[in-house]
Amino acid sequence: MPVCGYVAVPRPGEQTSLQGELSDLAGCEVVAAENSEVLLLVTTTSTFQEDLELRRRIEGLPSLEVLLLTFGEIDPETPVGDPLAEAKGRKLPMMDPASPAANTTPSQTRTLREESR
Repeated sequence: MPVCGYVAVPRPGEQTSLQGELSDLAGCEVVAAENSEVLLLVTTTSTFQEDLELRRRIEGLPSLEVLLLTFGEIDPETPVGDPLAEAKGRKLPMMDPASPAANTTPSQTRTLREESR
């Protein structure tokens, strides 16, 4: 079951309209940010195809300025980080969980960079 999180930026003056349009779509839960004119959106669908169709509907909303994917379910059987990106001709790299970089914390990464200088 694909679950995705987004930041939705409305066109100027369209936040209320966009929030209503998103709330009307099945599989969408939307909340207005308290300190900014953006919306936080979580989508849940049953299949990859439903997720693709829902994203296309969201991207086509007239009151939407920008849609930023902040979280997408990661399926180890999927060869790209964002399977919907492949449908648009983009391919995002996905970190191999077995690589040494995957098991480091930000402070360890900083130390590794400093040692390599």
